[in-house]
Amino acid sequence: MKRFDAAGALQWFYLMRQGSAILTGILLAQLGLPADQIGVYEILQYIGALVSAFWVTGLSQALLAYFPTLDEPGQRRLTGSAFLLFTGFSALLLAGLWLGQGFAVSALASRPALPYFELFLLWQFFNLPAYLIENLYLLHKKPQAIFWFGVWSFGLQMAVVLTPVALGVDFSWSFYGLIGLGVLKFLWVSGLVLQKGQLSWDTAQLRKWTRLAWPLALYALLGGLIASFGFWLVGYLYRDDEATFAVFRYGAREFPLVIALTNALGTAMIPTLTGNLQEGLAQLKTRSLRLFHLLFPTSILLMLTSRYFFPVVFTEAFAESALVFNAFLLITISRVLFPRSVLMALQSNQIALISSVVELVFIVAISLVLAQYLGLVGIALGTTLGASLEKVILCVYLRRRFGIAVSQYTDMKWWAGYSVAMVAVFLWSVW
Repeated sequence: MKRFDAAGALQWFYLMRQGSAILTGILLAQLGLPADQIGVYEILQYIGALVSAFWVTGLSQALLAYFPTLDEPGQRRLTGSAFLLFTGFSALLLAGLWLGQGFAVSALASRPALPYFELFLLWQFFNLPAYLIENLYLLHKKPQAIFWFGVWSFGLQMAVVLTPVALGVDFSWSFYGLIGLGVLKFLWVSGLVLQKGQLSWDTAQLRKWTRLAWPLALYALLGGLIASFGFWLVGYLYRDDEATFAVFRYGAREFPLVIALTNALGTAMIPTLTGNLQEGLAQLKTRSLRLFHLLFPTSILLMLTSRYFFPVVFTEAFAESALVFNAFLLITISRVLFPRSVLMALQSNQIALISSVVELVFIVAISLVLAQYLGLVGIALGTTLGASLEKVILCVYLRRRFGIAVSQYTDMKWWAGYSVAMVAVFLWSVW
């Protein structure tokens, strides 16, 4: 088997994470689980991401930046402190949502109660500390371990969710299976921490780490709110209609290949841009053009065929999800622009937070308006237009503050041509 480098292993890991989530949804529908039950499962997944993704992301990114600056004893102490902090936050989250579940479910999902909520919280408690596993393997330069952990983790997660449905037993057994998987992953990360670190509570280290983490967590929180607002709005407008929530949830997914490849390129180009800006801009323009030729035609093909394959893959109950999916495919147009990578290389990060705030406000306003006329598709378009506005803000700021035009790192002729084609195909699919 070909050996991975760290970037390649993480690309596969993220693709497995997203792919397993999509495939689980497909198979739940194909196995005949009622749409309202699928809706409950998707609402719980949405709540879990909303209340945990921001601090998990912020702490993980800061850990990757801070860990290499320490000597070996410091790294071992930080490893143990990280495990204790993640576990502590997970315990606080479990206690808060368990004791205040009435308020939490009402505020986050616009419902008085949700089945399986307590079981889901137990899974989250054991599962959240396990997010350290891929980060620790990355820090210790073990890309093969990242890949195989992804195969094991996401493969088994699909198995424990789908097997009870396939056997025709109560859906609660899927959540018992998730809890069991969470315990195994918790034991895995515990063993890894004992092997690579030492359990300690180093206050000075934690203070420095969290100081690095909070701006990243804030940015991730804004990103999470932006990504989650559409789901919240659907839950609010379609109260007591879990089936409609599931229809939106199944369609409101970005193309995983777009996310993995654009994130990888944007991250990989930062050191090059930092070392030699002009050379980095030229490389970014060339490499992003290669992505154009892969991602735009693939997205257009999916847009042309989604109306046919969605009812087949997800059953007729989710036929309307195809138009929501098409609206989210339009995000490809903004994802393949990389002004933020250039700004990060220039150590100008404040504008990213400002643009995210503007994006969130815009999405709230435009989604409320479009929902009245286009329903679920209008809500999806609100998210797409907000993502485009953020990139416009970053591109304009980069031009005015540093004199770097978008044409210096983007082939505008190809980008404009592909973008017009995507919009035209989308309008055809709607009308």
